[in-house]
Amino acid sequence: MGCVHSHHRSVAPDKASTSIVPSETSTCRPSDTSASKPRLRRIRSKRGKKLPRDQIQLLKTYLPSVPYYFESTAHHREIAGAHWTEVYRQGNGSGSSKRSQNSWGRDTTNTQNSTLTLLYDMFYQYLEQYSPELMPVFRASMHVRSKVLVHISAGMRSILAAENLAEKVQALTKTHLQVGVKLVHYEPLAKALFFAMEATSGDQWTPLVADAWRSLFAHCSAILMVEQKRTQTQQTKSNRSKKNLTESPSIGDLYTTPKNMSIRERTNSRLQSLRLHPQQH
Repeated sequence: MGCVHSHHRSVAPDKASTSIVPSETSTCRPSDTSASKPRLRRIRSKRGKKLPRDQIQLLKTYLPSVPYYFESTAHHREIAGAHWTEVYRQGNGSGSSKRSQNSWGRDTTNTQNSTLTLLYDMFYQYLEQYSPELMPVFRASMHVRSKVLVHISAGMRSILAAENLAEKVQALTKTHLQVGVKLVHYEPLAKALFFAMEATSGDQWTPLVADAWRSLFAHCSAILMVEQKRTQTQQTKSNRSKKNLTESPSIGDLYTTPKNMSIRERTNSRLQSLRLHPQQH
């Protein structure tokens, strides 16, 4: 009797089918050959300080799949940075020698950034299949998509190299607001990113690497969420104040006839104005 999987994952981009299904815990017996690769265990390195209460609350609400409530450390950044260089700069991941059937239609065989291109492809394929409502955030243009992903990869590298992580992340809030990223988008974006990373990293995706990236992502997201929520609250208050100023009556309104009044009401208003201020007419 074959093994039973609640879901399976196809991650071979060189095959005709590009269906993506997230992996779940398998119910295969230990003797089954398909279960020879052990399930990724969650291993956490030394953690930093506990995040503030408001950040934890936002993570629990908008990023429940990444339950990391402590600051990332220099050790996490070192591990994640080494992984990024090894897999996506040097091309030592699982996709470095394969052709990517990507949305741009170009051959990435044996090119320097083939694994990075494969990461982009898997990321977008996952979003298109599981979170299509996010695609307008990246627009329909493939050119715009590539620019967005270049920005994401460059942003990751700059964050990893930053001495003050919080200030770097806060600087990204403006960009997120400009492209339309909302708080509810963090969860599907995290799932797509980690799926793509695991699918393209091969044996380089170890429990220690996964823990480092998740810790870093949760920490960055927590800071971004707080900053984004604060900025949006300020913008809402500012817009409300401008609206109130626009709608508030002026002295001139006392002597003007509203356009939505009937002819009879306008006539009466005009006569009353003549009686009250005969010298002005």
